[in-house]
Amino acid sequence: MIFFVAFGSTATRVAGVHWGDVRDKIDIDSDPEMSNFLDGMMGSKYEFTDNFAEAYKDGSQLKILGGRGDIKITPSNDGQVHVIVQKTCVARSKGPKPTR
Repeated sequence: MIFFVAFGSTATRVAGVHWGDVRDKIDIDSDPEMSNFLDGMMGSKYEFTDNFAEAYKDGSQLKILGGRGDIKITPSNDGQVHVIVQKTCVARSKGPKPTR
């Protein structure tokens, strides 16, 4: 019984860890041998960037919702909101998931 409680508690803690953040914090990419080893297990690191602009009236409310990541806000004098989205993911391939 004690084993099952300990195992369940450990599994719950491990499931809540954002492993991509751990990889970024310990800078594994600077060690090519370790990076190649992990790429074989977890996949390669891919980065995507998207940007757009939309009209914004003075006095309007701007709400930003994000689950994780950094948000940087800078003023613009052209009456628009400019958004730049930078995404990073680790996957086995860059394309869509293959269907069976």
